[in-house]
Amino acid sequence: MDYRRRDLLSLSAAGLAAVSGCLGIASSDEGDGGDGEDAEDDPEVGRTDWRNEPLEDVRTGETFTIGGHDVPVVLHSFAVWCGSCRTQQAHLAEFHESYEGEVVGIDLNVDANEGRERIEEHLEATGHDWYFAVSPPGVTRGIVDAFSPKLASGPGSPVVVICPNGGHEVLDDFSTPAADVEAAVRGCR
Repeated sequence: MDYRRRDLLSLSAAGLAAVSGCLGIASSDEGDGGDGEDAEDDPEVGRTDWRNEPLEDVRTGETFTIGGHDVPVVLHSFAVWCGSCRTQQAHLAEFHESYEGEVVGIDLNVDANEGRERIEEHLEATGHDWYFAVSPPGVTRGIVDAFSPKLASGPGSPVVVICPNGGHEVLDDFSTPAADVEAAVRGCR
């Protein structure tokens, strides 16, 4: 093996470890339940019912869930440091002004290194007034499994419109205009 190939393999392994850490995926020795099976072998380990997992709004302290609404849910994953996320939130602010009360807006911070305080500072600066919460690892895994791996990445800045009837549309072009979010919400009806 030459040095380039070894270096590439090392970088690949480090990248996989970093992604696993961002998603909160347990390593095999962390998830060993004592029965000899690794957590990686059990697809249910660490999974939550992401639609009904209680989340806490950073602004108000109110508990809410992603599921169970009679109106469409506009779900956006983000990180405070992410420039494309801020652009997307500006589009969502424009959308929410027109659809206030007709949709539930939820922004989930998927960066495991950012906590409530960073989100509060972000909201003070932006004035956004829909739900903002730190996404628990099980919720992040659940929405990734249900929709797209991009939901675990701030820079992807995807938006998912979840219809009350269970249908959904993933809008993942990094900067979805308010008109496109509006069209997806109209598709729920």
